[in-house]
Amino acid sequence: MFISQSRWIISPSVSLLIASSLSAGSFIVTMEAPGVENTTSAGTHIVENFDSVPVGGYTKLVRPIGTYNIDPAGLGNFEVKGADQYGGAGGQGNYLVNVRPLDSNGGITLNLGSDQNYFGFYWSAGSPDTVIFSEKGQQVFSYTTQNVKSYISTLPNAGLYYGNPDKPFQGYDSSEPFAFLNFYAPKGQSFDSVYFKGDLLETDNHTILAPSSPDTHPSGVIVPNVVPEPAETAFLMSGLLGVIAIVRRRFKS
Repeated sequence: MFISQSRWIISPSVSLLIASSLSAGSFIVTMEAPGVENTTSAGTHIVENFDSVPVGGYTKLVRPIGTYNIDPAGLGNFEVKGADQYGGAGGQGNYLVNVRPLDSNGGITLNLGSDQNYFGFYWSAGSPDTVIFSEKGQQVFSYTTQNVKSYISTLPNAGLYYGNPDKPFQGYDSSEPFAFLNFYAPKGQSFDSVYFKGDLLETDNHTILAPSSPDTHPSGVIVPNVVPEPAETAFLMSGLLGVIAIVRRRFKS
């Protein structure tokens, strides 16, 4: 775990992805540029990079960012692994992976311990995965690898999001996207847990705002009304007020 501080970066060609929520509001999802594996959003952040966690299997892991639990309880374990072709930001250190098959309906729940309106993470080697945000046990938003891939396919530099970007694994796993995503809850909405579900879902650099940090929600961005087509349909907007965003990710070979 480490605490970092960053500032907004203004870009002449930025992209913003608006995704539909499972409740009344809509989360804003931004994607960092290819090869960027930490957030560039404003504020002071608490980042869990798993590098100080011993490699191995766990059913529960208590960290400064919150508590990770296998969910449902009793169904196997999750793992902290050393960097390889599928994960580990920077090509070194450790990352978190759900090692249970997708059809087991098992995943990892991160209980944040308090209400949050921002969460970001490095989503590497994207398989058919789903991330679900909840507040007091009520699901408020979900996002899938297919959402990521659909958005990337609209970008002129889409190919840069595929394959591990880090040496010594650069170019490995070229059929899957690798990207850092920022999730912003709509005004008045918050979440207190994040559920990671997927067959070998690999993640790293889990990020929240430090308690003393001001709100990092992108201000001034006009979020259009979203009509779910279904709930996971992604809506695209480009060039909005210089808020950075872009992504990458890929199918596992």
